[in-house]
Amino acid sequence: MVDVGLTQVIVRRLNRYYRSRPRARGVVDHYHRGVRMNYAVSYRTGTCLMSLFLLGIGVGTYFLPGVFAGHAPIMVYVLKIAWVGIIVVALLAPLQALRTYVVIDDEGLLKSDLWGRQTRLAWKDIARMQIKLNDNEVIFYNDGKTKLTMSLCHNGWQDFLESAAKHLNPGLFAQIAITLVGIKKRPGEEIRFPG
Repeated sequence: MVDVGLTQVIVRRLNRYYRSRPRARGVVDHYHRGVRMNYAVSYRTGTCLMSLFLLGIGVGTYFLPGVFAGHAPIMVYVLKIAWVGIIVVALLAPLQALRTYVVIDDEGLLKSDLWGRQTRLAWKDIARMQIKLNDNEVIFYNDGKTKLTMSLCHNGWQDFLESAAKHLNPGLFAQIAITLVGIKKRPGEEIRFPG
């Protein structure tokens, strides 16, 4: 049995590790005419390696003879459902790490998720933000129901701060910049405020 507390400790340490890695600038997105923020290489590599590990468990469970022998039929069904779950997670995790991105442009933020569904949040509509360190997420909200979630594991946060300095109201920008700089700063690293 897997201890839930141990799992949470491991995930928090991995999140802290991914946040502490050096970040590159975003890349130019010619299609959307902005700067694209994708997951950092260290996050993509870790996700792909974990998926290979899960696929190894799934394939081993499926092909090892006698894994399901001698168990009650209900237990066999539960194990098969768990096997399908492991395979689905192992296949979708690298796709999510490779396909999810956020584009920063003069109009606002545009996020594309795993399935290609896009969410746009204009600069003038951003009303507040929330940071979830345990999930490595920064969530921006407007006054309505729209929210846009960005990962702290993305490259291009310096580009985001530069664009936010131009387009957001000063009070909200100061809140975002001070919070992000406090999270991102590593010992000996200098963060430049735009403007």
